[in-house]
Amino acid sequence: MGFNKVGVIAISAWLLIACGAVQQDMPETAAAPTDLAQVAHHRWVLKQINGDAVRGNALGAYGKGLVPELDFGEQPHIAGFAGCNRYKGQAVLMVDGRFKVDQLATTMMMCPDAAMALERRYTSLLENWSQLQLNGAQLTLTQGGDVWEFALADWVQ
Repeated sequence: MGFNKVGVIAISAWLLIACGAVQQDMPETAAAPTDLAQVAHHRWVLKQINGDAVRGNALGAYGKGLVPELDFGEQPHIAGFAGCNRYKGQAVLMVDGRFKVDQLATTMMMCPDAAMALERRYTSLLENWSQLQLNGAQLTLTQGGDVWEFALADWVQ
């Protein structure tokens, strides 16, 4: 017994609608989210720091060219890749958009110097208060004079 064309079309339409619903809950203009529910179940990959593109290949982490990411899970759990090591912790988001990660824990691997330097900057960003803003498929963390821009890169699109 196989699927007929109507069944395949119906399932395809349902998948398109379901996948589109994930994207629709992101604000279209830059705004500070008011709670973690607005970022829960989304993955963000670092694209720029202060307008300069971050290229994983230049870092040489694991020889795979990986760049830092934020992976928001069940509230308040957060995890991801920091440039060399994996990390996890508890996300804290204030109503004014201030953001940090408490109880940050990382694996303890060594990588090339450039990857380790980026990882130190990134974990410092996470452990200290920054300002979080969402703009559609872009998440920005601003701390001091540094602006870290992440692009939405959900595991399931």
